[in-house]
Amino acid sequence: MPNRENKRAVIVIALITAICLLGNAMLYVVMPLYWQNFGLTGLWQAGVLLSINRFLRLPLTPIVNWCYCRIDKRTGLLIAVSLAVISTISYGYTSGFFLLFIVRCLWGVAWSFLRLGGLLTVLDVSNDNNRGEMMGLYNGLWGLGHLGGALLGGLLFEAVGLGPVSLIFGGLSLLCVPFVFRYIPSGITQPLDKQSGTRIIDLMKNKQVAIVLLTGFFVNMVFFGILAFTLSRIIEAHLPNQFTVWGFALGAATIAGVIQAFRSGWEPFLSPRIGKFTDEKRGRKPMFLVGISFAVVLLITVTLQLPFYLWVTLLILLQLTSTISSTMSDALAADTASALPQDRASTMTAYIIMVDLGAALGPLIASPIDEYFGLTTLYYCSAVLLVGVAFFSLKGISSTKYDNKGSTIS
Repeated sequence: MPNRENKRAVIVIALITAICLLGNAMLYVVMPLYWQNFGLTGLWQAGVLLSINRFLRLPLTPIVNWCYCRIDKRTGLLIAVSLAVISTISYGYTSGFFLLFIVRCLWGVAWSFLRLGGLLTVLDVSNDNNRGEMMGLYNGLWGLGHLGGALLGGLLFEAVGLGPVSLIFGGLSLLCVPFVFRYIPSGITQPLDKQSGTRIIDLMKNKQVAIVLLTGFFVNMVFFGILAFTLSRIIEAHLPNQFTVWGFALGAATIAGVIQAFRSGWEPFLSPRIGKFTDEKRGRKPMFLVGISFAVVLLITVTLQLPFYLWVTLLILLQLTSTISSTMSDALAADTASALPQDRASTMTAYIIMVDLGAALGPLIASPIDEYFGLTTLYYCSAVLLVGVAFFSLKGISSTKYDNKGSTIS
């Protein structure tokens, strides 16, 4: 497939994922602050609801991989988009823990089809010379869903309420259906491993695979679990009374949306460049360690009482370290999978499971620690976790690069 068509395939599936992600991203900004608006009785219920879809994806991901062995990507994405529409609209018109629990499970199914389909598309169309760039492009573009969901979700929620926001985001997801028919090919383009579920345990015995999987687990626990869940809460704790910008009063949800929007706005440009930079002989590990090291420092620093504008700047820089760390973690996983051509899909399935598990445990760990010990303790513990990630990555992750047949090239 020509390079232009390769990029188009990655761009289309990433943008569809981004649009379907809008409602989920909105919840991460709004629900930790306004959980009563959802008919919940405690903050812990918000933590469970924001985590349950990821726990569901743990057994679902091997099943979705099995499905992709037998259906084409178009059918898989149609299933994903349909469930995304239903779940997103339901956020605004469903109240109470039990019903929202079911809705979040539906979103978990949708995301499993979206995520595995996207990662396998990147592997299908990339090689060792552009894999980092393609992975960065994919991550950067689907990250735009966080931009729209966090920024517009926070603003619109405070302006018009939950129902209209959910209806708007659900309608946008529905508009993806024609693009699925137009740009996603029918037919199974490349059969996947049919024994991936049984191979995952065996793959964990491979030291390189095990370390990459654990790296994805802890990176996503900290950045997409703990930090995402507590972002609006730590802003609320540091926000001056009656904070205004150009005469407009801004709440914690809106500011959290703006900060996440910075990250989502730069990712389509920065992530591919980071990936391309590490496609060269420099390798992934040095850039990964730089991102993790700065994240450790910033996690500690943002717990301090500093002038608000300086503090917000540091929080934005923390989002930058998240971009670097997550892009490198995904690229390292793709490199490892490419070195095991017979277990390519099994390796990526195992990686997605560990990523989801880490992100799912984040809010569940964060909510009780926040409630009983405070955000400072929580962020210090997160920094310690990342120090451990850096240590084991330094010792165990190989800088060796591979071609598409698994042969070393550097």
